[in-house]
Amino acid sequence: MLAHDDATGSTHDPVPTDATPEASRPEPLESIWWGGVDVAQGAAASVRVGPARIVAQRRAHEWRVYVERDDEWGETRAARARRLARVDADDVPSGTPILRASFADSPGHIVVNAAQADRPVVVRPESPLAIQAGETVTLYVSTPVWIVLTISRRRPGGKTKGKGAADSETLRLIEVPSERPTDTWFGPNTRTGELCYATRTSGRLDLADVPQRPHRIVTPVRIENKASDALELQRVQVPLPLLAVYRDAHGALWTNGVTLTRDTGGDLAAVRLDGSPPRTTAGGVERLSEPRSVVTGSAVVRAFGRLLRGEGVA
Repeated sequence: MLAHDDATGSTHDPVPTDATPEASRPEPLESIWWGGVDVAQGAAASVRVGPARIVAQRRAHEWRVYVERDDEWGETRAARARRLARVDADDVPSGTPILRASFADSPGHIVVNAAQADRPVVVRPESPLAIQAGETVTLYVSTPVWIVLTISRRRPGGKTKGKGAADSETLRLIEVPSERPTDTWFGPNTRTGELCYATRTSGRLDLADVPQRPHRIVTPVRIENKASDALELQRVQVPLPLLAVYRDAHGALWTNGVTLTRDTGGDLAAVRLDGSPPRTTAGGVERLSEPRSVVTGSAVVRAFGRLLRGEGVA
C-alpha cells in the first residue's frame, strides 16, 4: 500500500462554461465507476479509478488490456474517477498491452468491479497511539481498491454442465490495483511469515473524518483493550482477503469490520470478522464482491497475536 493515506486536502475543478474549450474541460468527478458495457469489435471501453486508467479493446479474436498511470498523481485529486464507458479506437493507447486474451470469437460484454487487496495489509500509525486500559477504539484504515475486469462468454461447445446449468460463464481477465502497493514482510523472522502490503494511517477515530475517495476502501478495525495497562499500537495486520467489499449510498467503498480483543492478561483473546460495514448512511449498503479466501479463526488469531507482541518483521 502507499506510504501515506491521510491527506485530506481537496481542490475544486473550475465549472465549465460555454466559452470553455471542450478539450480543456475537466473530466467529470464520479464515485460509482464500476459496471458493464457492450463493446463492438474494434472499439474499446475505458475506466479511470484514481491514478489508474484502464482501457480494454475488443478485436475479432482477442481482448487487449492497457493500463496507464498518472505519475503526477496527488491526493488533492483523490476524488477523481470516471465510470466504465465505451470509447473509440483512437482512444486506445499506442503502447504494449499488459494482457492479450485470445478467443475463437471474442465476447462483446465486459464488466468492471471493485475488490479488496489479494494480501493482508500491515498498518502502521504515523504517530504513536496508546489505547488506555479498559478502552475500546475503532481505527478507519484506508487501502487502494483492486480493479477487476471480467467478461461473459458462452461455454465452449455450447453445452451445459449438468442439469439446469447455465450455458454461459464468467472469465476474469485481469485485476489491477488503483495505486501501486508497497511490499512488506510479516512474521517472527525472515524465514517464517508471509508477504503483505504496507500502509501508514493517521489513525482516524471519528467516522465523520473519513474522506470518501472512489479509489480506496475503508476498513473499520475495532480494538478492545481489557488489560490493566495501556496498549501501544505499533502495527496491525488487516486480513483484507477475508473481507467482502460494499458500497454505501454515496458510492464510498467499505469492507466489513475486524474486531481485536486484548484480554485481561495482556494477550490477544479473540479476533472477530464482523458481518457488515458500519452504518455510514441511511440508504444502507450494497455488497459488491465476496471475500477472496476463508481461513480458520485460529490462524487469524496467531497473526494478530504476533503483531500485538511486536514480533512483526518489516
